[in-house]
Amino acid sequence: MFSLVTLHSDLLEEWFKNIASPIWQKKGWDSKSGLFHENLDRAYTPVNGMRRSMVQARQIYCLTALLELGVDQEQEAVLKQKIATAIDTYIRVYQNEDGSFAHAVDDNLQRRPETDLYAQSFAFFVLARGFGLLKDPKLETTAKKLLHYLQTERRLPQGGFSEIENGKAVCRSNPHMHLFEAAIEWMTFSKDPSWSEFGASLHQHFNEKILSDRKIIAEEFDDAWEPVLNADGSYFFEPGHHCEWAWLILRYADLAKVKATSLPKELFASSNQ
Repeated sequence: MFSLVTLHSDLLEEWFKNIASPIWQKKGWDSKSGLFHENLDRAYTPVNGMRRSMVQARQIYCLTALLELGVDQEQEAVLKQKIATAIDTYIRVYQNEDGSFAHAVDDNLQRRPETDLYAQSFAFFVLARGFGLLKDPKLETTAKKLLHYLQTERRLPQGGFSEIENGKAVCRSNPHMHLFEAAIEWMTFSKDPSWSEFGASLHQHFNEKILSDRKIIAEEFDDAWEPVLNADGSYFFEPGHHCEWAWLILRYADLAKVKATSLPKELFASSNQ
């Protein structure tokens, strides 16, 4: 089993470094706007349309991951410059005055009004990655402005943060998972207590409101953090998200110096139900 996992890991690394990454750096990068294209067709020609902020954040993350895997000195300098440029453009194009990040921009780089939690979580994440690499204090200042927005505009009385859809508050577990991931990333690169407090609050919210007694994680909740039930009394959950939560809880336990429990194993078991 170990050799099979290692083989697959090596194949994925080879694909990422030598196939996927060169395509997106050469064909997917829009030097005119300083952003990545949202889509490429089968001929690697950009497809016009809106550009989601979380896609930009993930693409920038991929550049930082490529650096971590190891490149030559010349490519390292090129990648660092591209990352710095991409993050600066990302902030300028997507961040609103209140600190939030827009879901997307149109072809003319005009922001759409939606500020979904996915957009905020991936903003936190890529700002942390950039801070870890570039050591630019402006990136942490930007992230703290976003944190203030979440704490003052989106926090629910019962804990966690709301999505706004059709004028109603909607609660989802998966964006909170990505917020938790981003908090862990900030805890990795910054000693500011704001990030350990943010991570602790999300960890507590997961254990008290999101995780069921059966160690199953519902995807959607009402504003009291009760799972939204189907007609037969069941609720929707995604097995893969259980694996992601398990991995993040292990990372958090290591960073926060808290005792690891059996929960990650239980979540893995739940994912196989």
